[in-house]
This record gives sequence, C-alpha cells and structure tokens, in this order.
Amino acid sequence: MGKPGYPAIMLVGLMTLAALLAPSLVAADDMVRKTDSGMTTSTQPMTEGDLTFMEKAAEDGRTEIAAAQLAEVKSSDPTIRQFAQRIVKDHTAAAQKLEKLAQGKGVTLPASLDTAHQSELDALRSANGKEFDAQYSKMVADAHAGAVALFNRTVKATRDTDIKLFASTTLPDLKAHRALADQLEQKYPS
Repeated sequence: MGKPGYPAIMLVGLMTLAALLAPSLVAADDMVRKTDSGMTTSTQPMTEGDLTFMEKAAEDGRTEIAAAQLAEVKSSDPTIRQFAQRIVKDHTAAAQKLEKLAQGKGVTLPASLDTAHQSELDALRSANGKEFDAQYSKMVADAHAGAVALFNRTVKATRDTDIKLFASTTLPDLKAHRALADQLEQKYPS
C-alpha cells in the first residue's frame, strides 16, 4: 500500500503554494484591467521614458503626416505621391491609437509641432521639383530610421503593457515605410 497521509500532505502543500502565490496574482490583476471597450489597460505608473516616447512619437508622426500631405501635392513623381498617401493613412491611424492610449493614461500630447519639426516642414515647403523630391526622400528616410530605433527601444525598455503593445504593433509599418523611404532616397540623393 501507499504511504499513509500522502494525499493529505500533497493537499496541504498545494494549499500553501496557492496562499503564497495569491498576492502575486492579485498584484498582476491590479496591473492589467479591462476597459468598457474590452481593451486591456495597464495601471502601472508611467515612467518618464514612457511619457517621452509618447510625446516624441506624436510629434514625429504629426510631422510625417504634414510632410506627406505636401508630397501628395508638390511631388512630380507618382511613386513619391503613392508613398505619401500610404504615410498619411498609416500615420493617421497610428496617431489615433496613440491619442486614445494617451487619453487613457491621462496624458495630453503636444497639439503643435516644436520649432525643429516646424523648421523642417518650412524648408520642405519652400522646395520645388526634383529638389522637393530629394528633400522629402531624405526627410522620410531619416525620420523612419529614427522611428524604428525609437519604437524598438521602447518595446525592449517599457514595462507598460499598453505602450509595449502600441509600439510593437506599429513597428512593422514603420519598418516597411523605412524600406520604401530608403529606396526613394537612393533614387533622389541629396
């Protein structure tokens, strides 16, 4: 026959383990909540890095949209105009997701561009023809290289599940944009 009391000892051991793990499970549940829309939100406090990421992503995205809108009108190259349409569509969708994320965290994103981004757009606005195409191509190639790096860093560094999800799901589009922008920059070297 088996050892007497073995099932009772196992039961006591399992109950002890459950009692020890319960606080961890409650803490994990407190860090992730479902909103009314079913979206998961993290209640973990945001870090300064998370806030900086959200603000930079918003400003960079806004700049990309404005530059692409210029390219839709000013570029003489149908490839650039088509690329610009995709940028407007994809970055507008990402901006809407970022805005919703920020609102859920009580963060107000910048409503206007900073001086550096505005200057970059002003320089682009004053260019025409092939000069415009070259400047726009360089601008989007540089911007997307920076965006891919920023989003990669954020995916690795953030502990906020919502920000990590936003960054990781946006990253494939940014990588695709970067590849296309690099091709444009090779076509129009500055």
